[in-house]
Amino acid sequence: MEALEIEHLCGQLYGGGVTGDQLRSVSQRLETFVSQANCLSQCRILLDRALTPYTQFFGATTLIKYFNRTSNQPAVSFTERFELRKYILEYLYKHNRSLAPFVLAELVKLYARLTKNSWFDLSPNTTNLNNEVYPFQTFTDDLLKFQIDPPHFSVALQLLIAILSEISIPNDEETSARAFSKHRKICISFRDTKLLDIYLFACQYLRDVIINQKKSLGLSTEFSDYPKTITSVQLQGDYYLVVEKLLSLGLACLTYDYLGTGSSIHDVDISDENQTLQVPLAWHDHIVDGSFYQLFFSYYFLFSNTSLVPVAISCLVQLSSVRRSLLNTNERLAVLNHMTHGIRLILEQAAGLLADEKSLHEFCRLIARLKSNTQLHELIRIDNYPLFIETLFRFTIDHLLSVHHHRQYHLSPNTLHYILSFWSKIVAFLSHSSKLSESTSLSDSSTSHLLDIYVPQIVCYYVQSRLDALNTDDVLYMELFDNDQTILQQQLEMISIMSRLDYKKTCALLCTCFDDLAQQYQQAVNSETVERRFTFLIYVLGCVIGARGITLTSLSIPTDDQDLFDGELVVRVLQLMTYIQQKTAGETQTNNKNGINIAITTTTDKIGSTPYSERLELAVLFFFEQFRRQYIGDHGRSNKIYQVLFKHLGIVDEEQLLSIFIKKLFTNLQYSTITDKLIERTVGCFSDLSQGYQSVRRLVKLDPIQYFINNHTQELFPFLHHSSTTKRSNNSNISASSWSRLRTTFYAAVGRIPTMASLDEIQSLIIGIVRDLRGLCSAFVSKQAYASLFDWLYPSYLPLFLKALYVFYDRSDVYNPLLKFFHELTSNRQERLAFDSTKPNAYLLFRETSNLLYIFQTKTIVHVNVTIPESDGVLFYKAKLKPIITCLRIIRACLIGNYVNFGVFHLYSDPCFDNCLQVFLSILTSIKQAHLLSYPKLTIAYFTLIETLSLVQSDFLANLRTPLFGYVLETISEGFLSPDQTVQNSCCIFLDTFLSYVFRSAKKSTAPASLMANVNEYGNLFRQILINLLNGIIFAECKNIYAVSKPLLGLILLNENQFFTEIKQQLLYGHTQAKQAVLSTALDKLMTGIDRTLTQVNKEHFTQNITQFRNDIQDSLRGMMINNINDLSSSMSSIPFSSSFLSTASAIATNVPVTIAISTLIPSSSSAAPVEELMTL
Repeated sequence: MEALEIEHLCGQLYGGGVTGDQLRSVSQRLETFVSQANCLSQCRILLDRALTPYTQFFGATTLIKYFNRTSNQPAVSFTERFELRKYILEYLYKHNRSLAPFVLAELVKLYARLTKNSWFDLSPNTTNLNNEVYPFQTFTDDLLKFQIDPPHFSVALQLLIAILSEISIPNDEETSARAFSKHRKICISFRDTKLLDIYLFACQYLRDVIINQKKSLGLSTEFSDYPKTITSVQLQGDYYLVVEKLLSLGLACLTYDYLGTGSSIHDVDISDENQTLQVPLAWHDHIVDGSFYQLFFSYYFLFSNTSLVPVAISCLVQLSSVRRSLLNTNERLAVLNHMTHGIRLILEQAAGLLADEKSLHEFCRLIARLKSNTQLHELIRIDNYPLFIETLFRFTIDHLLSVHHHRQYHLSPNTLHYILSFWSKIVAFLSHSSKLSESTSLSDSSTSHLLDIYVPQIVCYYVQSRLDALNTDDVLYMELFDNDQTILQQQLEMISIMSRLDYKKTCALLCTCFDDLAQQYQQAVNSETVERRFTFLIYVLGCVIGARGITLTSLSIPTDDQDLFDGELVVRVLQLMTYIQQKTAGETQTNNKNGINIAITTTTDKIGSTPYSERLELAVLFFFEQFRRQYIGDHGRSNKIYQVLFKHLGIVDEEQLLSIFIKKLFTNLQYSTITDKLIERTVGCFSDLSQGYQSVRRLVKLDPIQYFINNHTQELFPFLHHSSTTKRSNNSNISASSWSRLRTTFYAAVGRIPTMASLDEIQSLIIGIVRDLRGLCSAFVSKQAYASLFDWLYPSYLPLFLKALYVFYDRSDVYNPLLKFFHELTSNRQERLAFDSTKPNAYLLFRETSNLLYIFQTKTIVHVNVTIPESDGVLFYKAKLKPIITCLRIIRACLIGNYVNFGVFHLYSDPCFDNCLQVFLSILTSIKQAHLLSYPKLTIAYFTLIETLSLVQSDFLANLRTPLFGYVLETISEGFLSPDQTVQNSCCIFLDTFLSYVFRSAKKSTAPASLMANVNEYGNLFRQILINLLNGIIFAECKNIYAVSKPLLGLILLNENQFFTEIKQQLLYGHTQAKQAVLSTALDKLMTGIDRTLTQVNKEHFTQNITQFRNDIQDSLRGMMINNINDLSSSMSSIPFSSSFLSTASAIATNVPVTIAISTLIPSSSSAAPVEELMTL
């Protein structure tokens, strides 16, 4: 395509004004551009001659896509990549003022991607390995010329930030184990050679900015002297942008992935409160230097109400999370003093926080992170602790807990979460009374934590302010009660911990509020607002009771006395429940205290009715759940609480109270109009009640349970029949799948009760039957119960499930739960599949299971392979991968169940066992290796089955046809690179078993020809696995070295001729002479005292050798690293980007191993084939 045509197409693609079909056509034409042979030169022409920024953007993105392709990277020579890098720098230097922001961002990303991908590339002119030169690691020298003016300097900072982000976080193309391993090496190398200098460079320029601003304001230039009042200095646009990017650069350094784990600071699966800054030892002197903390605090006082403040506080958040092992006690106290002093001064001048929501949010993060990394006994020892804790208390009450405040924005619940987290965690530490008493004994005896003064006030203010605001504040109501009350429960969990500090005062407040609301609720004409407040208060009561197990030393009243206060709360909730039941039934009695046992004595009086208030019903269920966890169970007995319950309601023991709870749950199931949320919470509560041996013993004695078991028909309980429920309810939104899951959970709970329930009414619903049976089967863990279930199923009903699969082979909604049921049926949990020796039940069960799998192979797999496209990810997983995972689990459950002797099938020419193995082979041929390694559940199911097959049927795997064996061996090779130790261990067991079988067969001269053909065909792959394992032992952490050593000995013996020649040279290549000497000596000692056999004793001796080998390597490399760090610290300059900037980079880089693809290290041919070596043993 010509340049003008590309200009026109880019204008259509990015400029808009075209229809959907035209847009797809243009996109398809431009996508072919990246596949052209002269793509690099064409993209440079586009950038030079572009008339619009859209063409520039297309050229930059095309180059990024080109280098993202793994197949293109070896095709581009070092010179071409280096020239392109220089071209991008020159282009940015000349055109940075005229470039559109989105074009500049893509060019910066391209420069960072090139730098990372070529990080370990040696210069072609390098001839001496002792003077290794890595041209792409000298990017800092290339950026020196960008310091001429602020616009150019801003581009240089943006380049540094992009490089930090690119190297720290793996991109989308680095998902495989091999690519991630390369990413981790680059990440660690950058950390050790560049990161600290970049951080110091950013901080030095940030210091200069503060000093210049203080001079212009006539203030002291000492960083410890903060201004008395906050100011908002206005900088010129270009200079402001430079300062903002300098702060972002410092934050990028502090949020760097120091350990190379591939996780960033923004990962959602890592709790923000548990983040730790894993800085190396070389950072120690700069972490203890108080000027760094004073520097970032100064930006709040000088640049208030600007976007610089949130970034500066974010830097302080990271500095407060430095790992504790880096500092000793005195250093930690000094750092804590710097942090708390700055926080206190900000609290005293909080106007800057209240004017900016982001600044307030980051400041609250700082306070929460401070407690996450500091204990109370350390916090008490800071200077002016009483003033600090009082100032923080006033700020919490006046500005954070206040619902109606003069702030111009609504306070985010996440911001409030951080400040409540600080108070709750600092209160929870009071349970560690020994550390606190030890700390106070060493310090002034008059020092106190003062929490007993401030925390109860925070609790009272939180509850009272929310109750008052819920009258009119719809925003607060939606915030607390949306999304399944997640935010509300998170806040109340922290408030409940704080409430235990002065529990008597808290309960008095809650009882008073409850009595006032109860009176308003009875008298109110429109109860909407009162119900809101009542609902919130019941959730508070539930969380407060749920914190019963927390003991806060001598400040809290004894547990028995706390139970008395809990009894007062329970009495009020039970009375409210009685009132709700009376309202539902249309009764008018509201003052009958003894009505608690009258309103719900029957279980049929609510049929056809509707819950009076669903929000109150949900709150009551939540309260019951919290009460059950603390007072009902094997360890929750308390006599004190029943004294209060008997006094007010006549409830004398746990069984009577439990009966009331069960009646309430069954009453909810009788409502004809009910939402999925209420019915799901009801079924969940009943399921939790049936957990545990003692709980089941209590439940079976209750009359409501017996009544339900004998009368659970759809007429009495509409919940049990979905069609009946939907007909009677116009508001029901329970889907068929959700209803089926709830029924499965419900019958699993019923199945835990010794008396079985009849299932005759649900035989017409296949999905409901298999879900219900799966729930029942999971509960039958005893031999007698399982035997009764099997006798009932076979031969009357079990063949019907095979016919159901044969008919509904194309419906994933049917065969998925059906396969899961058979997986549960074949699982020998707690040795329950121990049948009488005179009965063939175990063989009959396996035969039916094998027939089921055979139907799945011949019908379902064939169907999904033809009709289900891979492009539809959700459908592809549900219809194909999900049932395959279950089938693999079924095969493994049969093999490891130890209830069938599989040799019997061969003896009597029964094909069931062979059919089962053929299903496994059919599954292998129907899924790609990429899918096998991309879905974690599928990966675990496959590798655990491979492990089991290698132990049970090692000859089956070893004698597979050559393509299938190669497929399995390639997956084993990838499995060794997996971060999951379960997968690695399975690979080790397979390879150890396979090699032992090979050597054992060769020794007896009974090795089949197919076995020797497989070994000879994939000799290079065996050597590749050997090199990967040795590299992992030498350079990685290798936590499972005992498991790895087993197959490693067999691999070495299999490649013995090449081990001390070619493989040893490959392991040493790319290292300095000092490292080569260490590795060579250790490798020579590896086989000392080892015989050429794979006996168990010989393997144990080799395990000792490999452990000693790793220790020797690690000790030697650790000594070299310490010497390098000392050299780095002594030669480090305080101001980078000068003539001495990163002067030690080349010296340190000589110790960084060269990353070379394993595939290029494997020789194309060897002097002796593995089979020939094997036959000589």
